[in-house]
Amino acid sequence: MDKIMELSLQLLQVTEALQSKVEGGDLAEVESLQLQRAELVAELDIESQKPWPRDVLVGCQGLIKQAQLLEESILKQLSAQRKEVGEEHSKLQLSKQARKAYDRFS
Repeated sequence: MDKIMELSLQLLQVTEALQSKVEGGDLAEVESLQLQRAELVAELDIESQKPWPRDVLVGCQGLIKQAQLLEESILKQLSAQRKEVGEEHSKLQLSKQARKAYDRFS
């Protein structure tokens, strides 16, 4: 397998793993997976500067496009999760304020 194709496949696999972690709510590994993705993208950038047969590049484009679509889905999921956390934080802050007010009357 050509190196550029191998890197493209690895990028897709790491992105799939990232999506799985995000969907499962296991955010502990998100940062390390994102760092792996960044390294693969940098390597792909270097490899893309080399002359490759058109069929190899077309195959890589397909894999990279799949990874990009997954990344868009991941970003939407993370945004939704961030919004939920923000709403929960706001509720918690209001609860604390209410508790302080009630404590004044105790």
